Amino acid sequence: MGDRELKGDLEVKGVFVHVSPGSPTRFRLARINYAPFEARVGNASITAATLRTEGLRNADSPTQATRVVVEAAFATDVVIKMPGVAVSIERLELSRGFRVKRDGEILIPALQFSGIELTLDPVLSGKRTDRSGPHLVSWQFLDALFGHLNVDLFVDLNGPLIGRRTETHEFRVAIRDGSIDYDALERDVHWLERSFLDIEVADTKLVLERNLPLIPFSSKALLWWPLDADELRLAWKKRVKLRTLLGWEVPPEERGRRSKGSSIQLNQIAARDIDIGLDVQGPTEIDFGDGGKVKLGHDETGIERLQITGSILYDANAAATHTILRAVLMSLPCALDRLGIGGVRVSADRIDFDDIDDCTLSFEGLMPTTLSASAAAVRAATISVVRST
Repeated sequence: MGDRELKGDLEVKGVFVHVSPGSPTRFRLARINYAPFEARVGNASITAATLRTEGLRNADSPTQATRVVVEAAFATDVVIKMPGVAVSIERLELSRGFRVKRDGEILIPALQFSGIELTLDPVLSGKRTDRSGPHLVSWQFLDALFGHLNVDLFVDLNGPLIGRRTETHEFRVAIRDGSIDYDALERDVHWLERSFLDIEVADTKLVLERNLPLIPFSSKALLWWPLDADELRLAWKKRVKLRTLLGWEVPPEERGRRSKGSSIQLNQIAARDIDIGLDVQGPTEIDFGDGGKVKLGHDETGIERLQITGSILYDANAAATHTILRAVLMSLPCALDRLGIGGVRVSADRIDFDDIDDCTLSFEGLMPTTLSASAAAVRAATISVVRST
């Protein structure tokens, strides 16, 4: 786990120690005050202006599964930092304390944060190839989405036959059961570009192809999406799942052409007046495979009306432009199932985020860089923290 370090001004009150021959030593510390508190494990650190524990004691018997019990704990002005992640919390309360088991698992019946802020920087690491979309996550949860995605997409490009062209395409995309009408999406494209581009079902694929008017045999596949039997039936109805679109592939012939350089020069692209409104019909879950799961919604309820607004701009002839997407969400009910965070696995039967009203995703050009979010309060119940193996 790397180097470990603990600092702070320590005050201990109400010390009880029981030593008896032939029996395990027992102790109880009525109250421990740290002001300030600082701990570091490897590249991770946690600081607090104040930290107080009440009723810290060891187990009555060495045969018990529990090693240490803390009856209650409170902290203020908490800051947690690790590479790429920073969390600040105005107040943290474990009013029912926590237990540490002999195998290292930490059990927390309930905890509450108030005034929490989160920053992830950078959002993305590594590079994605041009062969396919992301597959580290099971995207099945996207099927629970309802709502809309509206954006005015400005494009400035140079290309053969059309020369330099600037146009704004007004996309008004309705989302139902995590799917969109790709025929309606194609109609939102301006007539000239639409005359060059087609979305068609071919065999067991949905294909985006370039088709030059009045020129026979000019059709070329630019992208395609393999379809299973259910996706194929949906595609014949002019609909496609959002999660299907994430599995795009570049056809071999097109990949070879791209390796020689494109004849299309993109000068500028701007997604303006972005307006996204989404509901999650729940409950559903985001499955990270070996990384655990995040369950969205409680009981029969999902997530109501996530609103996202803003703009994104790319200019090939200028320095990367800083833009922001903003999101507002009144509440986020969720749960965790062995979610990998740092070097631990976290589970929680229930988590409720209230008033997520200052969530921003920053971009430099088309690249997302920093995600920040704040919530008025977070409540969680039945939490387990275990070291990853």
